[in-house]
Amino acid sequence: MYDQHKGRYGAPRIQIDLAEQGHHHSVRRIARLMRDLGLYGKTRRKFVKTRTANMPFR
Repeated sequence: MYDQHKGRYGAPRIQIDLAEQGHHHSVRRIARLMRDLGLYGKTRRKFVKTRTANMPFR
């Protein structure tokens, strides 16, 4: 699951997917196992406005 989603899945999402497959584990356990393996969920970047609409391009 982690690799299929380009590393974007963190422990909460993985826990939900595992529960749907019948594997019931706590989020803390999954987070600990991911941390031991060096895996972490990538966060989305915040949108940064680079110019105002009234300024023309140069």
